[in-house]
Amino acid sequence: MEDNLKKYMANLHVLIHNALNFHWNVTGGLFLTLHELFQHQYDFFFKQIDILAELMKGRNMLPPITLPEIENLADLELFESKDYTARDTLEIQLKQFQFMLDLSNKLSTFYGEQHDLALEDFFIDMSKFLGKHLYFLRQILKQ
Repeated sequence: MEDNLKKYMANLHVLIHNALNFHWNVTGGLFLTLHELFQHQYDFFFKQIDILAELMKGRNMLPPITLPEIENLADLELFESKDYTARDTLEIQLKQFQFMLDLSNKLSTFYGEQHDLALEDFFIDMSKFLGKHLYFLRQILKQ
């Protein structure tokens, strides 16, 4: 259980850093639209990191916080600070959000079977957000 939550937390840290990176560094005609979308994402991810940390602490677990620990645990790639085209940011997020949606669904089922309603609800909330944003990203890419 602890390894699942630590790994998930590390991946959430990568998502928030990538959203901040893309918020600052996306270029092109969709800049303002994506700038606002990425801000909405990192605001949500920050809140979710706090919720997950509190759930972990309530189970006597220490959430990962150091950058080396996060980098070691995370499955997702942290992208460097540079200019990105809108298409590049959207394609990166599509892959990362799909990975996290699949993981969220798996963990929601797992914690539901363990009758841990707080963690099940957390992962359901993550699934809803990621599913909705995957739809947004796909719609924008249709241009």
